[in-house]
Amino acid sequence: MIAENPGPVICNKGMSINPHVTFTDCPPLDFLPIPGGEGTREVDNPCLIQFVAAQAKNCKAVLSVCTGTFILHRAGQLSNKRANTHWASLQKLRELGDVEVMEDRIVRDGNIWISAGISAGNLALAFIECMANEITAGKIQLGADTIRQAGHTV
Repeated sequence: MIAENPGPVICNKGMSINPHVTFTDCPPLDFLPIPGGEGTREVDNPCLIQFVAAQAKNCKAVLSVCTGTFILHRAGQLSNKRANTHWASLQKLRELGDVEVMEDRIVRDGNIWISAGISAGNLALAFIECMANEITAGKIQLGADTIRQAGHTV
């Protein structure tokens, strides 16, 4: 877990997450996940935007869900690229002007992967299939489905 500051991060519903590193002491990452939802209110946080911009330069893949697209854009990662976002924010994405807006559930442009929303398609499985293979992705999907059928949440 990475955060701007070393102290616990209290989530919207009260859960506490303890970061392992901060933006300033984080080593180079191979993969950078960018969440969407309420976290995108941080789009005006210069520390976050600088961190994403710096890390994304050398990542094998940057993966975003939903409105995390706007953090990627602010960090300079989407200019002249294809992207998507949650359906309710598509017009806002179009208004940015320098992004080719796609309405596909999952969009990949170079090392940038974006899912339109948390339930719009399984970005993780598509990414695993690309990085490993279809059999591995299928095993993971089967495992998750088995857990759900047993009445547990994933």
